[in-house]
Amino acid sequence: EAEKHITALTGTCMSDAESSGEEITYDELAASYKELCIRNEEVCKALEKQKKITAQL
Repeated sequence: EAEKHITALTGTCMSDAESSGEEITYDELAASYKELCIRNEEVCKALEKQKKITAQL
């Protein structure tokens, strides 16, 4: 079921890197996004496991 969900992230975020004038490259952004997608999948799987355990109680 977790595979059926799509999450869209929009908005802006100020950080120390932005305030110091450093710019992030596309490759850095893509790598960060990939890591976030992997982490999101892990969290979704954990949530599904918790839901199953809760349903059994």
